[in-house]
Amino acid sequence: MHLTDGTRRRFLSVAASVIAAPLVATAASRGGYELRVLLGENGDTTQQILKAITVRFPHARIADAVAVQDDRKGTAVYLTLGAAALQSALSAGLSAPILALFTSNEAFTRVVANLRPDQRVQGISAVFAEASPLHQLRLVRALYKRRVGIAALLSAGTAHLQSLIEEAARANDLDLHLRLVDPGENVVRALLSQRDAQALLMVPDRNLYTAESLRTVLESAYRRTLGVIGFSPALVRAGVLAAAYSTIDDVLSQVGAAADALAQGHTPSPQYSTYWRVLINERVANSLDVVVSDSDRALGNLPN
Repeated sequence: MHLTDGTRRRFLSVAASVIAAPLVATAASRGGYELRVLLGENGDTTQQILKAITVRFPHARIADAVAVQDDRKGTAVYLTLGAAALQSALSAGLSAPILALFTSNEAFTRVVANLRPDQRVQGISAVFAEASPLHQLRLVRALYKRRVGIAALLSAGTAHLQSLIEEAARANDLDLHLRLVDPGENVVRALLSQRDAQALLMVPDRNLYTAESLRTVLESAYRRTLGVIGFSPALVRAGVLAAAYSTIDDVLSQVGAAADALAQGHTPSPQYSTYWRVLINERVANSLDVVVSDSDRALGNLPN
């Protein structure tokens, strides 16, 4: 990815509006190492993320994934923003530690699984963009206030989440109806086969949920009075019943500890954000006869 002069100017403008500290620092700016930020797409969301990073880590440095210099001395940790930035970092032959941010579990797993044997990275971890299925199913239990059946559709790209979702269902005393959808299989037909479910758990999966399929899935779900639990505020606006999600600041709250560990040669397991919150579509809840309480609206774990 090549950063144009315009992109650099926009980033510097955002940084300057937040702090007066210099953007480029010495390698000793954080515990003896430097944080370097690699961009993917440069839209409004990326600019919001960069602004938040600059507030939390004033000496973070923006870098170009194509022109990046291999850091064999271990003096830098790279933060990649989105799956495209992660792919660019790996394609550039970067061997320094990488912390992938604002990438879904599905996308991170896919990109890392495609690493070639010659692509050696000192350490790679992630803080996923979405809330954990454990938090999503806690929201299901809170909204329905009883043991209900929850449908979950997974593709080959998310099949590795099966045990996590099964554990989350047990923890929240829910009946799980999980279906692995074959390539090319119609997602709505797969959903209709889950006859004993009262709600549908959605996880980010580009093989199942696309801009084209989402409307059809929602229409099918609500014809069967299935409440759909999503993973972003955008899905709530699109018509799902509710979502558990993490904000930009929620995700960034874990970056410091994870980056410190990577810089010290320890690779933390990829993780969901500890902090999360919920958004509920009150209109959809009313249509499904789901009674929403103030405690439901306040569900989550917010930073102090």
